Amino acid sequence: MRHEEFRTTDIELSAAIMTALNQKPLEIVPGRELVEFVFPPSETVEEVALKYAAGRLLQEVRRLAANRSWLYRRAREVARTGQGVRP
Repeated sequence: MRHEEFRTTDIELSAAIMTALNQKPLEIVPGRELVEFVFPPSETVEEVALKYAAGRLLQEVRRLAANRSWLYRRAREVARTGQGVRP
């Protein structure tokens, strides 16, 4: 397991990680081109990322959709202001 933060610009993957961890990202920050979502290193994060990439991830749809909506709102805020947020 890595001991560094997991970063992604994929909002769908981020919603899936939020759903699996039942917690918000550590940070949402401006990236080079897109907003980045930062999560703590964990086996769960790695497992979700691998299953997501393989198209084998199953999760509760309502929670996933709610997390995705929350992330879109925060990502727009970060993109608009150019400043990261710590949820």
